[in-house]
Amino acid sequence: MEPNLSFDIGSMPDILHIIIRDDDVFTQIKKDYPEILADLTTLKTNPNCTCRGKVGKFFSDKLASEPTVLDKYIKDRAAVASQIDQIRQKRLENVIGGKVFKVPLGDDAWSAFNRQIQGKVYRGFSVVKEFDYLMVYFL
Repeated sequence: MEPNLSFDIGSMPDILHIIIRDDDVFTQIKKDYPEILADLTTLKTNPNCTCRGKVGKFFSDKLASEPTVLDKYIKDRAAVASQIDQIRQKRLENVIGGKVFKVPLGDDAWSAFNRQIQGKVYRGFSVVKEFDYLMVYFL
C-alpha cells in the first residue's frame, strides 16, 4: 500500500524540489508547463533564486484547481514520503524558539555556543547572567 501523500499548498514546495531532481521528470514538467520554463530551469540550478516564489505560486494555483496535478511526476511515492518526513524533521530540529541554553561565562564558551546555533531558527533571544554562566532564552 502506498503512503497517502497530501499535495496541499504547504507540502508542494518540498515535493516539487524533490521531483525536479530527477532529470526525466524535470524534462516532462518543462514540456507540460512551457510558460514557466525559464523559472523552472533557474529553480533547478539555484533553489534559492527569486523565481522560487513565482514557481510556487504557479503550482499552488494549479493545485487549487487540480489537487492531483503533481501525482504523475512521482515515480516512488514511498521515497518521496520519506524525504518529506526527513525535511520536516530537519526543520523541527533547527527551531530553537522556546528553548533555554546555559552558557558558561567567557569568550571561548560564547564562541562555541555561537557555532552551535548557526543555522537555527528563532525570532530573538534574551540573556540573563546567573552566577558564573549566562542563561540564553530564545523566542
